[in-house]
Amino acid sequence: MSDYQGAELHKLVERYEVAFAELRAAQEAVRGILSERLLVEHLRQLGESLGAAAAPQPGPPPGPPPMLGQPPERMPEMSESWSG
Repeated sequence: MSDYQGAELHKLVERYEVAFAELRAAQEAVRGILSERLLVEHLRQLGESLGAAAAPQPGPPPGPPPMLGQPPERMPEMSESWSG
């Protein structure tokens, strides 16, 4: 393997590691959102089973987070890093 190929391989590995770290962070963020929603729903059901009146839901009904239909802000950075 030439020095040039070794340097290129090193750059590719660094880009892969950065992308993997971004994906891991996104996975943790999604996991946190889902865990929070599940916990709130479980507590609501528990409260209802104990006889508490259902609390009015402020704002719009729960649904997918607004950002799911849009690319995250960091996406252009990652795309640029993979473009070369």
